[in-house]
Amino acid sequence: MRLLKILYVIAWIVLAGQGVRAAGNIRHYQADPNTQFSDAVIVSAGALAHTAQFIPDAGATLTGGLRGQCRDVLRKVDVALKQAGSALAQIVKLNVCLRRDEDREAVERELLKAFDVGRRPALSFVTGFLRVDDALVALDAVAVTSVAGTRAVWSRSSPTIREGALGAHVAILPEGRRVYISGQAVRDKTITASTRKTMVQLGETLRFLNLGFENVVQVKSFMQPMSSVAEVAGEIAKFFPEGTMPPQVFVEWVSTSPIEIELIVAGGPERSRLDPVEFLTPTGMKASPVFSRIARINSGPMIYVAGQYGDSGSVGEAEMATVFESLRKILEANGSDLRHMAKATYYVSNNDSSSQLNAYRPKVYDPKRPPAASKAMVRSVGRNGHAVTLDMIAVGSK
Repeated sequence: MRLLKILYVIAWIVLAGQGVRAAGNIRHYQADPNTQFSDAVIVSAGALAHTAQFIPDAGATLTGGLRGQCRDVLRKVDVALKQAGSALAQIVKLNVCLRRDEDREAVERELLKAFDVGRRPALSFVTGFLRVDDALVALDAVAVTSVAGTRAVWSRSSPTIREGALGAHVAILPEGRRVYISGQAVRDKTITASTRKTMVQLGETLRFLNLGFENVVQVKSFMQPMSSVAEVAGEIAKFFPEGTMPPQVFVEWVSTSPIEIELIVAGGPERSRLDPVEFLTPTGMKASPVFSRIARINSGPMIYVAGQYGDSGSVGEAEMATVFESLRKILEANGSDLRHMAKATYYVSNNDSSSQLNAYRPKVYDPKRPPAASKAMVRSVGRNGHAVTLDMIAVGSK
């Protein structure tokens, strides 16, 4: 068995090497030249690598401090991406989970060292408990991959990453249609039962699309308590053939519901004659004017927008107005608009910001074209003095 695994790895390396091509399809956008990281990153073509969420090893967690932990998880992201023909320099979006808001600037300083000026990814932040008590930072990434010609989802893991992730370390989202399934939640008496029933419902949504779990590229769970991550991951794994569970991401939320799960899915060949993004409602579900159950990107450039915040000191409706205006300007500058957003993740840190967001979205969204979305109440949104942040993926409007 061990010999077969070695031969398999050698064969894959040979094939990947034959398919490597230059990844010159990334454009970084910065509205302010003094901005340290990109306000948006635009990907014109190519397959994309999605990593698992990595946390520090036990040694780094206990003795490395924040800088050591940040370097440890960044190293793991790099190792994982290399399994998919990618690297840190090809990251377009980096998602950061912090244990404490006050660590944001120190984490940004460490991340700055890893990327060249003008080629830094879009960042998003959220704050909450991580699945290891002493962990201070966790990362997952989306990157362009130089492995060409892949038509099916495949995943890889590196033996040099001993701990810090659940599921595969990285998976490839092939060229073609990309599907974003909004967070779904079926509540039951236990988090394990809730996870199982939610995954069953997600399976029904996949069948509506004529797809299956083999097409899933990443699973993201908003959950509590974080001490139940192992049980949740074990339940999710049952829906995939042994050894094929895709990369997993876990974000703590503050909710009476134990878990909500969203999916990123490969949707088949590109359909350039259709609308660049279409919004779907599975049979038996009710459509909403503020979020779509499914957004399917058929063609066009992908636009990964950095986490957006309102103006400092603004609150309530004023905060919502400034954060959506910032988003609108970024989209407009890159050939898109609010009608061509595919995926939204909203993090809110109190009931007022949640209510204000609910009230504001109908003012700015076309009710027939709202993005697929998950909204999570969290401990903090990654920046002191703010109560909401928006994490968006859009597509070009033409």
